[in-house]
Amino acid sequence: MPAAAPLLSTQAAEQLVRLGEQLRLHRKQQGFSAIATAEVAGMSRVTLHRIERGEPSVTVGAWIAAAEALGLRLDLHDPQAPGATADSPQLKTLEQRIRDLERRRLR
Repeated sequence: MPAAAPLLSTQAAEQLVRLGEQLRLHRKQQGFSAIATAEVAGMSRVTLHRIERGEPSVTVGAWIAAAEALGLRLDLHDPQAPGATADSPQLKTLEQRIRDLERRRLR
């Protein structure tokens, strides 16, 4: 049975959902199945799906393992760091990036 989810702010919960969506999108773009990705990450398919849904009760170690299995890296980003701007790609939501990509394809 999964652990109880920690109490999160709405913003933090939304951030986890976006992160999970990004992992799922990357997995699908690479053509990787959930089963194969989970196996490489050393977890069950159910745990991978919980990560992709942004469930906060999944351990950070599992999140990192899922990202690494997909060739990605999870990093902390300080939006107030020198050089960080509101239109920096790191700060854009998945939805914003998809819209930007669609606009470029329509040109």
